[in-house]
Amino acid sequence: MSGAHALLRHAAPAAIAPGTVEPTRDAAPWEPRIGLALGGGAARGWAHIGVIRALDEAGIHPAVVAGCSIGAVVGGCFAAGKLDALAEFALSLTRRRVLGLLDPRLSGSGLIG
Repeated sequence: MSGAHALLRHAAPAAIAPGTVEPTRDAAPWEPRIGLALGGGAARGWAHIGVIRALDEAGIHPAVVAGCSIGAVVGGCFAAGKLDALAEFALSLTRRRVLGLLDPRLSGSGLIG
């Protein structure tokens, strides 16, 4: 067991909420939780969907999800239980449909309106 993993495995909670009972020595050992950080970039974002599905099939369920750009969209859809709908949308995209989503005006805050 690595030093960092050992530290996480045996770390005590920072505080006990009022009205709760402090765990006894007989309590189950603390289990580490996993967080998922999703990055930006459309192609990478669509790949996040497959990674999340693979983690789910392996029985790994993130306790925290964060992301930027398309990673935030995928993470939000995952958290809302709408990952299948997002995957259907991604698979329905064609070159013509993507071009229809673009806003080619030079004035404004960005390329996609």
